[in-house]
Amino acid sequence: MGDGPLRLWADEAVWIYGNANWFPVLRRQLVATPRAERPLVVIWHTEPLPPPKAAGLPWPRPHLRELGKMLLRHANATDVYTNYWRLRSLGRRGLPDVLAVSTRAGCQFLAERGIVAHWVPFGYDPSYGHAMNLPRDIDCFSSVNMTSRGADG
Repeated sequence: MGDGPLRLWADEAVWIYGNANWFPVLRRQLVATPRAERPLVVIWHTEPLPPPKAAGLPWPRPHLRELGKMLLRHANATDVYTNYWRLRSLGRRGLPDVLAVSTRAGCQFLAERGIVAHWVPFGYDPSYGHAMNLPRDIDCFSSVNMTSRGADG
């Protein structure tokens, strides 16, 4: 679904998947709606955030294209700085009611800044699921298969 505005009811929920920055019209609408009239707002933030202090990594330098989007406050900006600033800005306005992020590092980073977030991994996270020990119906590529078939498969 595209960006708002939406017809909002207090007994419903709005789920923003990916990045709240991508939905400027909806964001403004939710911020302007009095809390008692606003639906439950859930954001599952799946875009990158800066590394937590515990990682011991420097914050990444933005590329020129990212810098331009940051300066223009472009809705498609998805760099680590814009992502954090957007979540911090929404948090200061009482949004979202529930925040989930797709990485543990994202949770740690936000916790260091006093923002409560829940870790909801994508299905490909190593901790997700378990080995079912079932036969596979798709051939797995291995170095033996690649060499015997040649580079073109």
